Amino acid sequence: MKFTKEIKEKWLKAMKSGQYKQGFGKLYDEGNNTYCALGVLDKVLNMKLGDSYNYSFSNKIWGANDNRKYKFFGIFGLKTDYSNVIPVIEQLPTED
Repeated sequence: MKFTKEIKEKWLKAMKSGQYKQGFGKLYDEGNNTYCALGVLDKVLNMKLGDSYNYSFSNKIWGANDNRKYKFFGIFGLKTDYSNVIPVIEQLPTED
């Protein structure tokens, strides 16, 4: 699967919608009803990645050695509205 502009736009729209509460460490945390950023992407694309991260897809999006992904992984405080994630995703290159 290619990370296209259309996928990126759908992902950002979902995170900005207020429908999802930001979580950390799991695609979806049923107990807290939260989604990590990739969990939202999983829902948007109906990928059914399961309960753990799909590292090959994650690395394809973020880049295996790209430090941007660490800007919001708890280092600067976990948010609940993706406001720390959205600017990073907006800068990600697409494959089209």
